[in-house]
Amino acid sequence: ASLLSLVAAAQSGGQLVASQRCASPVAEELKRHAVELLSHWRWSPDIDALLPQALALESSCPPAVAMARILHLLRLLLTADQSSQHSFAEFFQQLQVHYTALIATISDVFEAEEIEWPVQQGLQLVQQKVGMILHYSQQKQNHWSDLMATSTELTDEEYEQTLRDAAGVLQPLGAEWWPCRGTLIALLRHGTRSGLLSAGRLDVVDADVDLMVGVAHETHWPHLTLQIEAGLKKRGWDSCITRGSVGCACAGYIFSQRSCAKSQGRGVACAVRRTAGALVHGGGRLRKSAILPLGRCRAGNISVPCPRKPAETLRAMKYIRVSLELLA
Repeated sequence: ASLLSLVAAAQSGGQLVASQRCASPVAEELKRHAVELLSHWRWSPDIDALLPQALALESSCPPAVAMARILHLLRLLLTADQSSQHSFAEFFQQLQVHYTALIATISDVFEAEEIEWPVQQGLQLVQQKVGMILHYSQQKQNHWSDLMATSTELTDEEYEQTLRDAAGVLQPLGAEWWPCRGTLIALLRHGTRSGLLSAGRLDVVDADVDLMVGVAHETHWPHLTLQIEAGLKKRGWDSCITRGSVGCACAGYIFSQRSCAKSQGRGVACAVRRTAGALVHGGGRLRKSAILPLGRCRAGNISVPCPRKPAETLRAMKYIRVSLELLA
């Protein structure tokens, strides 16, 4: 069976309901959060704690189990853009595990009675997001193949126009953004991509434009990428290819990757992987104070936001031996 056929079965059967067996505190709390999530798309941290408890209700409340599996799927789909190249296999494996388990549970839900659950709505949302990921992946794969079949050489004028386009798209969106890596070095050293050194030598610092964008929460990123892509297309750009390095949960520090889980009686425990992601050279982290408050850098005939402590920013990403003298 496919998710599409399950949705059709749900539609033909009307509202999916459960029996009075589901009148447990865990089931009621899960249902309340599920309705809230599907109505306003706000993921509550309480859901993460409820999911394992709801899965334990398999014999007494099949709709709660089905809802928990749907929420597991939505959680995975919500973070799909933050999967690294190496973790995509794990992502799809987890997707298959939860989907298979959902198929095994869903038949019991259709036979239940009396208490309404938003299972049908959840199934439709899962189907919609799976379809979007498959379509988007195929579209980007085709575009990437076409792009890699051609080669171009970036000029200083095109470099500056790229930064103007980035500013023109990101600033109206209210996005926090700044140049990084080679682009940051180029702007700090020359105010553009290249400049003259002694004896008339030309210093071409970079061959592409590297930018970072900050968001308050990782769930905001997928929607922002669509807005950025739409803005760039209006300026003559082609489709965007997005590939996050790792998941990100930001509070106090900007992390390349941070995983948090509630500990028994010890609040929230967080761990940072220091061996993967864009900030691997910084031990998996970059201090927020190294970025904010943002300053300004000259970029041709405009100025763009720049990190407060550029040397620290560069060292965290790759350029371990960077000093302020090397940026001058």
